[in-house]
Amino acid sequence: MRGPRWTQAGNALATLANVASRYDTDGIDIEFLNSTTRGSGMKDAAAVEALFASVSPKWGTPLGTRVEAILNAYLRRFEKDPQHTKPLNLIVITDGAPTDGTATENAIVLTARALDAHNARTTQLGIQFVQIGNDANARAYLEMLDNGMVRHGVRVCITLISLYL
Repeated sequence: MRGPRWTQAGNALATLANVASRYDTDGIDIEFLNSTTRGSGMKDAAAVEALFASVSPKWGTPLGTRVEAILNAYLRRFEKDPQHTKPLNLIVITDGAPTDGTATENAIVLTARALDAHNARTTQLGIQFVQIGNDANARAYLEMLDNGMVRHGVRVCITLISLYL
């Protein structure tokens, strides 16, 4: 994701940080697919804009690798203290289809099954995929994720949003 799409993604997250801080005192955490740079507890637009300015987007979309890492870390926290682990609302912004195969789907299914095994609330995990642009392969993959959880028998809520910039 480069150029105007990168800028739009940053602007969307900056707005989200401002809104989220009104409802969640922890702020939002931001991770990138192709960078180890991370922003924790981001509560305002200026912090998000500074974070985005420090990262240069690269080619490739290792979506599953990053989603798996995030979900695994969350699951470890949940298993350690299920009563005090806040639900996770994961918002994934991408403009391309993943370059790491079925890793995204596998990570979501394994996490959902683990949460089910622990009798977690149905609202414990939600995932929103936001597609920026009109890449047909990305759209097809995200639609498969959106519609495919039923065939795995898991109850995670996935939402697909498309933004054509």
